[in-house]
Amino acid sequence: MADVLTLQEAADYLKVSPDTLVDRAMSGEIPSARVGRQWRFMRAQLDEWLSAGGSKVLTEPREVIPDA
Repeated sequence: MADVLTLQEAADYLKVSPDTLVDRAMSGEIPSARVGRQWRFMRAQLDEWLSAGGSKVLTEPREVIPDA
């Protein structure tokens, strides 16, 4: 399995809708990063978030690579 997940892969992994995942990522609740216009999620960070109960704010979303 890949360590970096796309929005759809992360939504499938967490068993939530992509819209719900984006909302939670934008609020900083779920650890995430933006690569241009795309969301990316690290599997290890999602596992840590889940282990913490799934409600702890771990990080603020951040822009990794600006839009070209």
